[in-house]
Amino acid sequence: MDAVNKRDIVSELKSELLDMANSVMDSSFFVKASNKIHKILKSTECSLWSINRNITKELESVDEKTPMSTSLLFRAVEKNDYDPLSRRDDFAHDLQRGFFKIVMGKSHEDYYRCDLNEVKKYGHRSMDFVMKYELNDFIVIPISDINEKEKVVAVLELSYQEDANTIPNEAWRDIAQITKSFFSSALYRYLIFQEQALMERLIYTQEKNRDNGINTFFDCLIDKEFRYFFDYQASSVFIWDSYHTRYNLVSTTDKSIDVNDSKYSYEKGIGSTGRVGITGRTYISDNCNHPYQWCEKMKDNPQTVMIVPILNPSDPKDVIGIIRFLNKKNLVKSGVIDYFNDVDFKVVEFAAKYLSLVIDFYNKNQEQRYLISRLAHEFNTPANAIFKSVDRLIDYINDDVFLEKYLKLYLENIMYFAQMQRWQARSTLYLTQSGERKYERKRCSVSGIIRKSIDVVRPIAREYGVLFDNIKLNTNNVQTPINVDEDAFVTVFYNLLTNAIKYHDRRDSNSFLVSISCYESETGIRIEVSDWGIGISPKDVESVFQIGYRGERAIRENASGFGVGLSVVKQIVEDFGGIIHVTSNQHPTTFEINFPDKKTVL
Repeated sequence: MDAVNKRDIVSELKSELLDMANSVMDSSFFVKASNKIHKILKSTECSLWSINRNITKELESVDEKTPMSTSLLFRAVEKNDYDPLSRRDDFAHDLQRGFFKIVMGKSHEDYYRCDLNEVKKYGHRSMDFVMKYELNDFIVIPISDINEKEKVVAVLELSYQEDANTIPNEAWRDIAQITKSFFSSALYRYLIFQEQALMERLIYTQEKNRDNGINTFFDCLIDKEFRYFFDYQASSVFIWDSYHTRYNLVSTTDKSIDVNDSKYSYEKGIGSTGRVGITGRTYISDNCNHPYQWCEKMKDNPQTVMIVPILNPSDPKDVIGIIRFLNKKNLVKSGVIDYFNDVDFKVVEFAAKYLSLVIDFYNKNQEQRYLISRLAHEFNTPANAIFKSVDRLIDYINDDVFLEKYLKLYLENIMYFAQMQRWQARSTLYLTQSGERKYERKRCSVSGIIRKSIDVVRPIAREYGVLFDNIKLNTNNVQTPINVDEDAFVTVFYNLLTNAIKYHDRRDSNSFLVSISCYESETGIRIEVSDWGIGISPKDVESVFQIGYRGERAIRENASGFGVGLSVVKQIVEDFGGIIHVTSNQHPTTFEINFPDKKTVL
C-alpha cells in the first residue's frame, strides 16, 4: 500500500462519515460505517465490538466501571478466504483477559496501539486468526458514552500486517477523534431510534390484540417484537398475583409449558427471578449455575440471562411484572450465545414503562372480577343460612311442639345472619362512596359501639366454633361520649372482630381470645384490638390495608374473605382524623387506633 497524505485520508474519512450521519438508524448502519472505515484506512481487519458492562450482573453492589464482556457487532477482512471460527470466543468473550481490558483504562486517550508481542503478552481472543493473517500492528479506538466520557461503550479494532500500515502516525489522533465522535453520537441516536420503533410496535401489538387477552399480547412480544432489537433462545413473562402472593407465568416462548401450572410461578425472593421481585433492579448474568430454575426448553443449556422488573406506574417500589430472557444470540453469528448488555437492558426497561400500564390495567380488571366473585361468595353465606332457617320453619309450620321449642332460636338465627349480611353490604358501600360522602355524626359511647359490633359477629363466631364469651372488652377508661357516625364505627369493629374470628388458630379453637381495650388521655383516645390467632407475616404488615390484599398466612389457612375489610377500617378511621397501624409477632396481633386530637371525635 502506498503512503498516503495525512490531510487526504482524514478529509476522506470525515466526509464519508458525515454523509452517513443522516442515514436510517438500524443495525445495518454500523455495518456500513465500519465497512467504510475498513476501506478508507485499508486495514487487514476491522471489527466493531460492544462493551457489555453488565453493571447489573449481581443484585448486590458492584463497581459500575468494571467491564464484564464484549460482543462482536461487525467484522470486515481484506482477504476473501476468511472463515469465521465457530468457537464463542471469536464473537463474544469476557474481559478478564485480553488486551481489550487494557484499553478500558485508557478511555481518556484517543487510541491505543500495540504490536504482536504485546498482544501475545496480554492474550487475544483468537490467536489463530492473528497468526493466519500475520497481524502485527493493532490500533484500538475506545468509543465513549456521549454523556459519560469516562465510560467506554464500544471499541473499534483495526489490525494490520507488519508492512501494511503506511498511514502517518500523526494522522491517527485525528482519525481516532473523528471515529470516536461519530460512533459515540451514532450509538446514542441508535438507542433513541430503537426506543421509538419499539414503542410503535408495542402500541400496534396491543391494539391488534386488544380483544385477545394479555397472554396473547405478551406471546406476540416475546415471540416476535423484541427479536427485532436483540435475539435470544427463550423468554418468559410473569405477573404479580396479589391473592396468591406470587409471580404467575403468563407467557413463554416454550409452548409446551402450561402457563396455568403453578409450579412455574415464583415467590418473592426465591431464585434470581424472585429476587428481582424484591429488589426492583434488573439482573444480568453470564453464569446460570442453576438450570433447574429455568422452565424454558432451549437448544443450549442456560448460560446468559437478563431479568427486567416491570414497576407499578403509581408506586415504583412495587414490582408488578417480570420479563426474562435467556441465552442471547450474537448479532454476527446467531449460533453463538452472547452476553446481554446494558443497551439491551435500556431497551427493555423503556418498554417496561409501557408494559406497566398494560399490566396495571389488567390487574385492576382481574382484581375487580375477583372481588365481585368473593363478594358474591361472602354474601351467599348468610343468605343460605337465612334460606335454610326459613325453609326449616316452613316445613314445621304446623308442628306446635317444634315451634314452641325452636321458633325463637330460628328467628334469632335469621336476625343474626340478616344483620351480618347488612354489615357486609355496608362495608362494601364504604369502598364505593366518594371521599366527600357525609357521615351522620351523633354522640355515642365507645363501649356501646363495640358491644353492638360484638353482637353482629355472633353468627360468625358460631359458624367457626369459637367461644363467643372470649371476646373481652375493657372500656372503663373512656367515659366521654364521642361524636362520630355510629354505623361507620360499628363497621370498623365488625371487620376487626370478623378477622380475629376467621384467622383464629384452628388447631385449638379453645385458645381463641380477643381483647379490646380503650384509653383516654387529655389529648387523645386510643383503642387496641388484640387477638391470639395465626398472626400476620412481617412482610405482609405494610400491605394488609391495601384493597384486595390477603396475607400469605390467610391464604395458607384458606380462610374466607375478599381482602377489603381492613381497607374499609383504615378509610373510616382516617376520615375521622384517626391513625391505625398493626403490630404482629403472632401472639398477639394488635390493631391500634389512635385519635391524637380528641377534638376530631368529641
